[in-house]
Parts: sequence; C-alpha cells; structure tokens
Amino acid sequence: MFKKSGGHDAASQSGEPQEPCVLGPTLKFKGVLSADEDLIIQATVEGAIAIPRRKLTIGEQGKVKADVQALQIIAEGTVEGDLHSEEAVIITKTADVSGNIFAPRISIENGATFNGRIEMQRKRGEKSSAKPEKQAAPEPVVEQTLEMVVPVKESGRR
Repeated sequence: MFKKSGGHDAASQSGEPQEPCVLGPTLKFKGVLSADEDLIIQATVEGAIAIPRRKLTIGEQGKVKADVQALQIIAEGTVEGDLHSEEAVIITKTADVSGNIFAPRISIENGATFNGRIEMQRKRGEKSSAKPEKQAAPEPVVEQTLEMVVPVKESGRR
C-alpha cells in the first residue's frame, strides 16, 4: 500500500533527491492528505491534497476527487477538482481532468481529456519578460459638417 525506499537516512538529510512516496492502487483515502515529500498517487483519494513544496504525480491508476495544491502536478490518471501549482501542471495523454488549473506553466498532451478553465499565474515576485507595448495617444476627434452640392439636370420639356 505505502511504498517508500530510503527514508530519513544520510542521503535525504544531505539534500540529495529521495524516492517519492507511492500510494498504491489498493488504497482508498478520504480526508486531507498532506506531505513534505514527493508523492505518487495510484490510489483513490477523496478530499484535499496539500503538498505545496513538493511534486505530486497522479499515476495512471490514480483516481483523485479533490482540490490539489503542489509545487508541480503531473496528472496521468483521473482527476476531479481544481489544481493549484507554483511551478507547472502537466496533463499527460492518459489523463482525464475535470476542474480548473491555476499555474504559471501548463502542458496538455495530445490525447488528454481536460474540461475546465485555465488561469496562468506568475510565481510570486516574478516579472514578465515581455515589455508592455507603449500605446500611442488617441487621435483627437474632429467633428466636421460637409456640404455636398449635387448638380441637378433639368429636362428639356416644358
């Protein structure tokens, strides 16, 4: 059910990447799931998921019905809920996502199913590299009245 290799050994304390925690496909979880480590969900999760400083992968067998907050989110399975990420949301071709996405970078692979709204937000403190275009002052509106004189031909009949 819970698969984790390593743990709190010398490698994890030295800053080297550690193996992510895996929630297996036989697990059914209801409630608020929070962690301070990378997480792979192959389970059924309902409620809320909060791992704001880590990467979350919802695997192909994963079924999530929750609002999710993570540093980076990779959806490969089924997700129903809003996805909030500080870095990026990646929806792979095997994913079925229903919900809104809030992230500075978003990738949706060809073949994925997505139904929702996307709001791309910059990271806090990040400035746009594109300079706003300077708009020219609008032309003043000049009102004029034109008179047209149309010659009228008189017919030769009397």
